[in-house]
Amino acid sequence: MNKEVRELIARAKRHGWIDDGYTGKGHRRLVWPATGEAVVMASTPSEPSGLKWALRDLERIGGPLGESRGRGRSKDQRRAEQDRAKTLQRATRERRRARERPPAVAAAEDGWKAQLARLAVERGFGDTPAGTGGV
Repeated sequence: MNKEVRELIARAKRHGWIDDGYTGKGHRRLVWPATGEAVVMASTPSEPSGLKWALRDLERIGGPLGESRGRGRSKDQRRAEQDRAKTLQRATRERRRARERPPAVAAAEDGWKAQLARLAVERGFGDTPAGTGGV
């Protein structure tokens, strides 16, 4: 008998299936005791998908044979996680933009601010420069 088939039969037995032995043609027969339904599988499957099909039939009748993966996260938990990730991305982007401001942009901003301050002083809206005595 194939090693994978033996392992599948052992897993099925651990989950409550009864091994009914061989059929007359060399296939294995497993019975689900609650309903009496049976699954017949090749003891040496020539088709690579044969084990997958047998596992599918076993799980369809008696429930999952694999390890439990847990319940996972709820929709609210996933949404909160996505919001945290977006907030972190936004903050990182803003820090990078502030840090990587091109010198030409900084000089242009400083230039218009200085020009605005000079115009304010000339027209009497702002502080007068020291030593001019006011306008």
